[in-house]
Amino acid sequence: MENVYLFLNLSIIIFFYIYFYQQKSFSNLTKNLIIILTNIKDKKCWGKCKKVYIDIPNGEETLKNVEELERVINPQLKEILKSINSGSVFLIQNNTDATSMLFRVGLNGRFSHCAMLLQPNFFNDGNQEPLMFQAAGEKIDSKNTGPDIHFLTKFLSVYMSRYPSCRYVFRDLKAPLTQEQSLKLGESICRSIKKKETRFPTNFELFWTYTTEKYFRFLIPLVHIENKENITFCSKIVTETFQFLGLLNKKINTFSTNPNDFTLSNCDIFSDEIEIIFKMGN
Repeated sequence: MENVYLFLNLSIIIFFYIYFYQQKSFSNLTKNLIIILTNIKDKKCWGKCKKVYIDIPNGEETLKNVEELERVINPQLKEILKSINSGSVFLIQNNTDATSMLFRVGLNGRFSHCAMLLQPNFFNDGNQEPLMFQAAGEKIDSKNTGPDIHFLTKFLSVYMSRYPSCRYVFRDLKAPLTQEQSLKLGESICRSIKKKETRFPTNFELFWTYTTEKYFRFLIPLVHIENKENITFCSKIVTETFQFLGLLNKKINTFSTNPNDFTLSNCDIFSDEIEIIFKMGN
């Protein structure tokens, strides 16, 4: 019965997305209501997060200039990340984009996106900037339709400019990756990026694949998704990477994962959540 309720809930979410957001009728009032209600529901979880702060002088003006924003947050972010291991999970709660918000409500979770942190010089190439490995529908300076690597500070700067009302969390690995695991991670990432046939799904494909794979497998044959084996999305690629490293159970169906799986208490390879709060100055 619980599964039926969840499926109906997700179906209603998709209905509202199609008929309201697509017609540009998804109002700020609706967005603010979702933010208020979900923050009340998740208040206890947010209260457990360790808080770290990044100061942004002239906040509103700085947000309008991506290059200036990147310059301001880069040294502060790098200092914070010194104590966080490569392979840690980066989670985003998007409170601006309607699609992300609706999916998050449908999933009854706090986060709509996840990625993996890579420390500077992870690939021994002399790079001095932190990186993020992700599979996302929206790309920043990339033509790849599947998994890709981005400079974390640049990604954040562009993302914050586009979506100013978001929350950002890192969940660090309890133990650093061994040298062997680091080599395997690098190999896995390079292989994923070079697999050109991999693609990010449409919103419908993502909704249908996740819902049927997790709750209603008997419905899978009803809709044919072309080359489904080549589909990837944020939580799928991160889960597969951890499976390859031997850190997560290989029996997990990666099609049935979502970013909030990495917040579960039984995910014992991670330490407590660290929320990065951007303090906007006047």
